[in-house]
Amino acid sequence: MNCAAFDRNIRHSTTLMALIFVASFARAGAIDDIEVGHWYEIPGSKLEAAFPTPTPPGITGPRSVMDAWSGGAYDSVRDRLIVWGGGHCDYAGNEIYVFDIETSVWTRLTEPSTQIVEGVSHYPDGLPSSRHTYDSLSFLPGTGEFVSVAEGGYFCQKDGNYERATDIFNFTLNRWDRGANFPDIGSSTGSVSAYDPVTGHVWVHGSYGNGRLAEYDPAKNKWKIHGDSIYLSIDGVAAIDSKRHQMIVVGGWGESNILLVWNLDRPGRGHSEPKSKGERVLETRQAIGLAYDPVADLYVGWDGGSDVYTLDPDGWVWSRVSPAGSNTVQGPEKNANGTYGRFQYIPSKNAYIVVSRTDENVFIYKLTDRAEP
Repeated sequence: MNCAAFDRNIRHSTTLMALIFVASFARAGAIDDIEVGHWYEIPGSKLEAAFPTPTPPGITGPRSVMDAWSGGAYDSVRDRLIVWGGGHCDYAGNEIYVFDIETSVWTRLTEPSTQIVEGVSHYPDGLPSSRHTYDSLSFLPGTGEFVSVAEGGYFCQKDGNYERATDIFNFTLNRWDRGANFPDIGSSTGSVSAYDPVTGHVWVHGSYGNGRLAEYDPAKNKWKIHGDSIYLSIDGVAAIDSKRHQMIVVGGWGESNILLVWNLDRPGRGHSEPKSKGERVLETRQAIGLAYDPVADLYVGWDGGSDVYTLDPDGWVWSRVSPAGSNTVQGPEKNANGTYGRFQYIPSKNAYIVVSRTDENVFIYKLTDRAEP
């Protein structure tokens, strides 16, 4: 290559990098500028651009990381949404994806295992196999780690082949580690979980019959069972109110109103079922998005479209919040197989992030303009 051609290539590469930087900065700035009651669709933010090649086996392929009853968690240390899922015969890939708020870019953080074995909790390389993750994913801000307690839905799982694995991903070392196996909490297929910012622990409740509440202490790598067993419908979702130190579960399979509350200071006393009022529609829905907003001091739920629903934990009153009259962006439609942890509160932006499908963009919503307390 002659000097002139080399110089042209250098200048072209430098210009391209500058344009990418400017575009990313502009998108981050747009998030900061969102007005209350407005939705923002981040352009060019489809996860499918980060799919692996070659593609791991499965009937529906890598879109199943969202489509196959799978959720996510929010990395509040690095400001990014984590998505991990798949499972059954839908998709065998076990790679982790993250969406960075500042750059508005999806990254495939890990590569999928190359040796696939059906119906196991861990592939031959020791990494957790692909699985439906439901509401079983949590992020630990104290250690910067990501925790999965999903038991069911392993790739092409055979009946009865279960292992109560606690899988922990260390972002600093970029590797999976094994925690202590979780105790018998009933079924963990479609179970609920939530991170507790008061104690730094993770709370999990099993689904179906004999479901029980359990607490995981990551510092001691120990589990503890609390209270008696109850029937908990599959496809509920959980969130923890750090001010009152309580966990709620909303919705699930079926048409009955489901709102359950556990006092985490006295978890052995079991749950309560408060008589809520107002717009209770989310109590009858499956696999909604749910988060606690410490600034507004409200639980916030989403089930597709531009409306969100808030729940005041002082009086258990639901309110439907429609977008501002000046809003011009329609919120995304809900994935038919659930949202779970792909709807999250962003502390650094006092806003919400949600993504429904791998071939659709990421959306941001602004509920209030209040500052951090």
